[in-house]
Amino acid sequence: MLDLGVATHTGRVRSANEDDFLLYSPQTAEEMVERGWFLAIADGMGGTTGGAEASRTAVRASVRPHQATTNEDPGERMRACFAEAASDVFRLSRENPTLREMGTTLTIMNCVGQRLIVGHVGDTRCLRVRDGEMLQLTEDHAISEPESYLTRCVGAGQREVEADVTEHAIRDGDRYVLLTDGMWGMMSEAEIRRLILTLPAQDAAEELVHQANRRGGPDNCTVVILFVRSMAATEFREVDLPTEELRQRALFRQPDRGLVVSRWPWVLLVVGVLILALAVARLSFDFDPIGDFFDWLR
Repeated sequence: MLDLGVATHTGRVRSANEDDFLLYSPQTAEEMVERGWFLAIADGMGGTTGGAEASRTAVRASVRPHQATTNEDPGERMRACFAEAASDVFRLSRENPTLREMGTTLTIMNCVGQRLIVGHVGDTRCLRVRDGEMLQLTEDHAISEPESYLTRCVGAGQREVEADVTEHAIRDGDRYVLLTDGMWGMMSEAEIRRLILTLPAQDAAEELVHQANRRGGPDNCTVVILFVRSMAATEFREVDLPTEELRQRALFRQPDRGLVVSRWPWVLLVVGVLILALAVARLSFDFDPIGDFFDWLR
């Protein structure tokens, strides 16, 4: 039995979401045994249009070899997934000059029986939480000083890509997380681990996005979470997952007191308008309501 959670958000600075993700579940018991579950996440680059198109193209192309009926080795199939993604992104970049330099990170998890196959290019991350300890299963292909840039990615003018492909044993109780740099760049490992251990999968995904945006949300942030309850279970369970960007509740909360706009400028404006109106009335119609009021008192 597997529990899934997903959430994505543009953030509070960017104008468009260049992240994308894809979840593919086995449609039959036979497919579960042969190919298992497929989870992919990508963070595009190359401008608003190029980045979004690159990530979307990569995740959708990558699943095609996984869906093929050939019963090949999962590691070789994973490499075929990256080859397909690189080919499609390269082809599209050559067909449209505005997309010429587009590229994307791509990280994939394939759960087959008790085996986890991880394919990875870029600086999206795959994390595992086991027995309360968190371990990063991928290596960032990026240099952060003096500026952050990728040393390996899908696209960016390249027809092919060399992906890191590793295999890990799955245990009941494992928790796996795929997340883009807009997420892990805003959260410490301790904070991520705490939320993963204390909340259900979907709640944890939404809370991670919420926390990233509370801290400024300078980048798109996306997270895919997989909780392994029992790999021995064969039953299927329908799970409702978000199909669009998470509506970030932080943006709709009452602002902190220090951020509330003061009402005094509006009060002063209204008083000023009234005084001006009275002055005009006095000059134009010899109308002095304040003086008349004091005369009445006497």
